[in-house]
Amino acid sequence: MLNDPILQRVILFAIPLILTNMLQLVYNAADIIVVGQFDGLEAVAAVGATTSLYNLFSNLSISLSSGTSMCLSVQLGAKNHKEAFEYTHTSVVTALVIGVLMGVLGFFTAEPLLRLLKTDPIILERSTLYLKIIFLGFPATLLYNYTANIIRTIGNTKSPLIYLAISGVANVALNVVFVAGFHMGVAGVAIATLSSQVLSAILCVRYLHRLPMEHPCHLYFTRLRMYNNKFARILNAGIPIALNSMAFSVANVTIQSSVNTFGVAGVSGSSSAASIEGFTYVAMNSVVQASLIFIGQNRGAGKYDRIKRIIFNNVLLVSAVGIVMGGATFLLARPLLSLYLGQGEDLAVAFGVNRMMCVLLPYFICGIMDTLIYCSRGLGASFWPMVFSISAVFGIRVLWVFLVLPYLSTIFTDVFVQYRILFLSYPISWFLSCIPQSIYLACRYKKMKRERENLQAL
Repeated sequence: MLNDPILQRVILFAIPLILTNMLQLVYNAADIIVVGQFDGLEAVAAVGATTSLYNLFSNLSISLSSGTSMCLSVQLGAKNHKEAFEYTHTSVVTALVIGVLMGVLGFFTAEPLLRLLKTDPIILERSTLYLKIIFLGFPATLLYNYTANIIRTIGNTKSPLIYLAISGVANVALNVVFVAGFHMGVAGVAIATLSSQVLSAILCVRYLHRLPMEHPCHLYFTRLRMYNNKFARILNAGIPIALNSMAFSVANVTIQSSVNTFGVAGVSGSSSAASIEGFTYVAMNSVVQASLIFIGQNRGAGKYDRIKRIIFNNVLLVSAVGIVMGGATFLLARPLLSLYLGQGEDLAVAFGVNRMMCVLLPYFICGIMDTLIYCSRGLGASFWPMVFSISAVFGIRVLWVFLVLPYLSTIFTDVFVQYRILFLSYPISWFLSCIPQSIYLACRYKKMKRERENLQAL
């Protein structure tokens, strides 16, 4: 990560991460496809109606693991092995504690929150059951994400890919057994997902434990605890990221409450489209994550001229990925949606296509926004990127739902036009967020480079 060529090394780092994230989406898509084929459209809607709410809890918790990457990457770049060791062990304990707390909270608030989101009574019971089972596996989910982040930060993106492949195959197999074989419906899908999360967490923990004992990230079970001020530093770096993620999720929950008013067809079409869009997002997000780790390690090594080139290359790369994948996927929108929803569900497919038109085609703007944010985080800044992001993304989407959408809906009465108007809030919010993010990143970089030069002059 500290040597040329930059673009080649970013691509080599990102490809296994892209495959890992896409593989995870394939397995998530398999959940929806299996339950749709064997339990019907209402089951798809029941799972889809939980997505934004689950993501609210999941993103809030998992975003804290970015604090680990920020702290650990700098220490590894500076070759400070003692600090890296303490961050590794503190992170594992943090994952378990937060996983238990968030899992319990999610389990007991699942039904009232789904009611608050105006979930259709037809699917409410199944949505609640699915969500409660998923929350039981929250500690394993968090443990996997934290440990996988540690493995990637030390430069290995292949092992998490292999572990996800193993657990994913188990997930698909259990889906077929529980849903097609035992006719357990959404409960079967949830249990299969929970089981695969436990397996992937075990494999990542095993990897860290089997690292050479002299490696700074070797995991000693007997030395697991929160070291000194490491927990506070991880939280200090991670909380702004988590708040930013939570604001996005709350905004998306608000969007979901509006989607729910379009009925089962609107909900199932949106959830299926979101799953398909996820493939483009995770490809872009792999470049985004590479930005954080590469810049963090180069900051630790004091290579600021190289950091500038990393920022430029990653913005171009994420734009290319978003444009190519987003455009290609949209061309296949109808057959892909039919795969999720089944043949003859033309209304749900039409809703899905209308969503993808507004979200998928301009998705590269989201990639640019996220890259700018994570480059700032790699330079040690979390607070102001959070402020700019929340102001633009959260503010615009909430105002859109409560002010713009009701007004335009009185002018445009066609249901599909109203659906498109709802999802136009996404690209507009991404674009407005990019403006302050780019200005702040440029100023942050110049300031830190100048401080480094002054320190060297002394």
